[in-house]
Parts: sequence; structure tokens; C-alpha cells
Amino acid sequence: VIPKEFMIDFYEYFFTKNMYDYCKINDNAYEVIKELNEKYKLIIATAYTFKEDIINSGIILKQKYDFLLKNFDFLIIYSVSAYSFNVL
Repeated sequence: VIPKEFMIDFYEYFFTKNMYDYCKINDNAYEVIKELNEKYKLIIATAYTFKEDIINSGIILKQKYDFLLKNFDFLIIYSVSAYSFNVL
């Protein structure tokens, strides 16, 4: 947990780095996801926003989109949407 007095520094640092540059794809993940995608209509649902900085959260969406296309080139991106909801 990051103390409140350091949150601004955290977000400033976080938004200057692309966290997906540091991600490693697990062994066989490409092949497994490709095979699943050929057999089923594969849907990847993911979150990317920080409620503390909605405006800059779009940076993360672009980074994630680029990461998926680069590493899973067979995926077809149908739609990118942003929704707000509460989970009870």
C-alpha cells in the first residue's frame, strides 16, 4: 500500500514507464491462446483505469493494446470500450 502523500509521485512515475515492456509471456502461452482462439470466440476482458487519474489511464490502454497486438498477432480487436460500474 502506498501512503497517500506519495500517490502523486507514484502516478507520475507509473505513467512515464510502459509496464508492458517488462512483461514476459509464459512458455507456450502464444500457442495455447492461438489454439483456443481458433476453436472458440476468444474474448479478453481487462481493466486499465485508475480512478485517481482517469485522463492518463488512456496511456495504459494504448500500451496494453500494443502489447497484445505485438505478442498475440492473431487476435482481432473488435472493440475497445470504457465502462464504469460498481460491484456489490
